[in-house]
Amino acid sequence: MNYRKQGLKAFGLSFVAVLGLMAFMAVGAQGAFLYLEGGVTKTLAVESEPTISAHTPGILLVEKKNLKLECKKVESDPTAKVKLLANSTVAHGHLIFKECESWTISPNTLQGKCTPKSTGAAAGEILAGGLAELVLHPASNTMVLFKPLTGKPFATIEFPETCALFEAANVTGSLLAECGELKPANTYVGGNCATHRVEQLLKSVTQALGESQGDILKFGENIALVNGIAAVKFGAPCALCSWGGDAA
Repeated sequence: MNYRKQGLKAFGLSFVAVLGLMAFMAVGAQGAFLYLEGGVTKTLAVESEPTISAHTPGILLVEKKNLKLECKKVESDPTAKVKLLANSTVAHGHLIFKECESWTISPNTLQGKCTPKSTGAAAGEILAGGLAELVLHPASNTMVLFKPLTGKPFATIEFPETCALFEAANVTGSLLAECGELKPANTYVGGNCATHRVEQLLKSVTQALGESQGDILKFGENIALVNGIAAVKFGAPCALCSWGGDAA
């Protein structure tokens, strides 16, 4: 990928998202997580665990399979928490998407016999893991690139035997997300991940913008799209501080 890497400026997850599906970073080795305390910019000198939540439900759309997965909640996996490393721009860990349901896209109908889950998880729960990298997209601001660990999927999603509509598949590929904020209240405005905020909001960018650099998320062999907004707040030593990072 033809990205010019930047030091971490901000971290916010929609799933992701968010699917979340977010929140772990690996960026330029010379950068560092930063936070503002008492008007002073400080470098994160201890390991920190951010608080991750769903600002809006996380949605995975697989149009060719007529499948929509909707998860109402997301949080850091307590057995493998998302962590920001000290004096670094790297974070790692897992997310758990909860209260997940399967819907057909057309018609928009809940499929009660097809409650999804990841391998080994409880019904309605999807465990996802990987890395994220702050990058400067050629056509826009600094963004977050999510990707799984080498040779592994973000998640493997299964359906119960009672479900005749959908089959198990791996979620692979990569996903671009932008940082943003609510301005005014309840209105999401995308922005630059270089901006420090108390609460960073992450939302995936349009499919066209991601595909322009080869960043395509897939469910099995089919292109998948992610909707929804995730919120990320800093952890120790300053949970209420505005935070982000700095380039080398």
